[in-house]
Amino acid sequence: MTSAYGVNPDVALAFDVTHATDYPGIDKGKHGKIVCGAGPVIARGPNINPVVFERLVAAAEAEGIRTRSRPSRRSPAPTPGPSR
Repeated sequence: MTSAYGVNPDVALAFDVTHATDYPGIDKGKHGKIVCGAGPVIARGPNINPVVFERLVAAAEAEGIRTRSRPSRRSPAPTPGPSR
């Protein structure tokens, strides 16, 4: 059992990395414009809860933190084994 089940959360946030695209040779049309130092990136897409996204953006704005958004292009991998 993971610790998340022990606290019974209503929502969870996952933090990951993204890569800057402000260097020569990168296709910004394919990967988006992500400039190093321009603020945190918040993903947006079908796997991102729109209410959580809007609240993250609002919280950043309230604190004067610049953010960038980028599309979340991939669906999570299916869990192997039988469905539960």
